[in-house]
Amino acid sequence: MVEIVSGYKIDNTTLTLGTDNIIGINLTNLNTWTTPQIFASSPNYLSIPITNNQSVATPAPFQQMIQLNLSQYIQLKGIASDLSNIYFSSDVAGQNKLYSWRETPASLTTTQTWWVLLPDGIPANSTITIYLQVSSSPELDGNYTGEAPQLSPTYGQYDNGANVFPFYDNFAGTSLNTTKWGTYLSSGTSYTVNNGFSSETATWGFVMSKTAYNPQQYIADAYGYATSTATEQGGNWGWVGNQDSAGAGSTQQYFVNTYNNAYYSGIWTGSGGNWYELSNLGTGSTTSDFVMSVYTTTSAVVASINYGSWISNSADFVASTGLSAGFQWGNGPTLYVQWFRLRAIPPNGVMPSVSFGGVSS
Repeated sequence: MVEIVSGYKIDNTTLTLGTDNIIGINLTNLNTWTTPQIFASSPNYLSIPITNNQSVATPAPFQQMIQLNLSQYIQLKGIASDLSNIYFSSDVAGQNKLYSWRETPASLTTTQTWWVLLPDGIPANSTITIYLQVSSSPELDGNYTGEAPQLSPTYGQYDNGANVFPFYDNFAGTSLNTTKWGTYLSSGTSYTVNNGFSSETATWGFVMSKTAYNPQQYIADAYGYATSTATEQGGNWGWVGNQDSAGAGSTQQYFVNTYNNAYYSGIWTGSGGNWYELSNLGTGSTTSDFVMSVYTTTSAVVASINYGSWISNSADFVASTGLSAGFQWGNGPTLYVQWFRLRAIPPNGVMPSVSFGGVSS
């Protein structure tokens, strides 16, 4: 190394321009100045600063939502129409891949939703930067980079939800995964699993995670719907009691449920207690899947649909820290679930904000 001038690095064989090694010029002999050999290794990325403006850190690991319309970044070159050559990394060179899961159908012109796993979370009042990388080869592998199960050519082919979320199921195949789920079914109740879950009868049924989780630490998200919202308790998604109690209603439950032609947040206060519909979350859908989300604080049920505003309600609240996640049905309509997951609650319920920085292409 003989000299460093204005960010350019010169030695007796190579001239490198820029800190990202974007272009190198191989000089075989500086004394005779032969024709240089030019090689390119141009990065093709979008920097994504993420800011946690809360006074507490996110959990670690943390599932970060990224929503982005790629048509706004035409400088990014060579993006495949199915987005199969996009991945996320923690470094600008793209060597340290981050697990990511795309929730929305691939499009270059509509807003896409990704969930990216940040292994170390984000400290309080801090900003970190990750990178959306555009590769010259396919990156959609179902390992680091994946998508929701119904988006792949074969159901679940590239679904890596289990690598991103602490609890996840896409109900692939034709039988319930009894390693993850327990059931309580009243007499005559049945259900079908066929690359998704559907209830078959109007009597009561519960599907509950065999592992208990803390609803004050995790958001339960279900992607599904009920064929009618007119009936109280026709479909419930969220925290449905304790699997050890066989779904008998002896423990607290917190959920999004059907009631009065809408979806409501709800609570069951436990054995000998009461069932309450709390806050109207909106009409949702009775014909197609949408996202229903619920968690608790120490004093309230907090719920939303389709990532709308969180609605908190503390009426008749009874706290619990160890419940089964899942869903239940009864009283008429058919309940559908495409996928079900848990994710970490962001600090004070506020998802860190995402901005988009420079593009290099």
